[in-house]
Amino acid sequence: MRFLIIVVFVLGNGMGSLEQCPAVGFAAAGQDLSNYPVSSSYNSESGELYVSGYFDQETLVISGHSIDGITIGHPVKWDLYLMKITSDLQVDWLINAGKSVGLSTSSRLCVVDNGVLAAFQFVDTVTFASQEFVVEGGGYAENALFMKIDSQGTVEWVHQFSEAATSQINSIDVDKDGMIYLVGTYTEEIEVQGHSLTVADPQTANGEMFIAKFYPNGELVWLKHLGGGEGNDVVYSLKCAEDAIYLSGFFQGSISIGASSFSSNSGTDGFVAAIDTSGTAHWVVHLNGAGSVRNEEVVPFAGGCMVAGW
Repeated sequence: MRFLIIVVFVLGNGMGSLEQCPAVGFAAAGQDLSNYPVSSSYNSESGELYVSGYFDQETLVISGHSIDGITIGHPVKWDLYLMKITSDLQVDWLINAGKSVGLSTSSRLCVVDNGVLAAFQFVDTVTFASQEFVVEGGGYAENALFMKIDSQGTVEWVHQFSEAATSQINSIDVDKDGMIYLVGTYTEEIEVQGHSLTVADPQTANGEMFIAKFYPNGELVWLKHLGGGEGNDVVYSLKCAEDAIYLSGFFQGSISIGASSFSSNSGTDGFVAAIDTSGTAHWVVHLNGAGSVRNEEVVPFAGGCMVAGW
């Protein structure tokens, strides 16, 4: 029996001292869950924590809650679990979010009023909230699912980013008015709620970037091509601020965002951008070096933003 332990540190006294160190334990037979990706999102007002990850078990048991696996023993397919941990560090609920792909992708979570937004990729077919979703391309093609789950663990709505090849959602955030923004990548053509985008040249593009805006009820406002070109282009992080929406990512080859175009060195180069609520780019900064640069997080700060990467 192997365990994945989540340790929640509660710091106090203004000195960073450790007041308590409670833990929530994960138990499942056979596999080492610590090798599986885990995403989390914390609600600072309610103290609730949402956690997701992958498992390949007949049964996953977490602090007395259990769910049955759907996909057992497949070399690349795993199930996705999602759970809520209350402010007193009790597991409130645990659900199986369906058959998905394990180590090649990870789920994305974003806390909103009365629940959490979640996105993950799946292959073949998956049934979720009494709806069946199918990947058009078959094989190992992946499509993204985007959903709202309320604080009781009930799914309010689900949307598929249909793609014959692969679509992926990399980051989600909500602005001060509750409007939802997300960014991701696609390789051929993407469609959601009747809106679609197509890459300029599937022969040269290994992935292009998109951005979407939704109302709080899950209705799509717009879906836009964010940028792309030759090679692999990834927008990795999105954060909403009072004055702008900040993005960061990396690319290999060439890229165009708004009126700005850049070419990378032999490795990957980074970029940082600010857009408005209509999806129009205000400015874009190109980060390059002698080797590879990968921006993987952006954080609003002092009227601008900070970027972390390597």
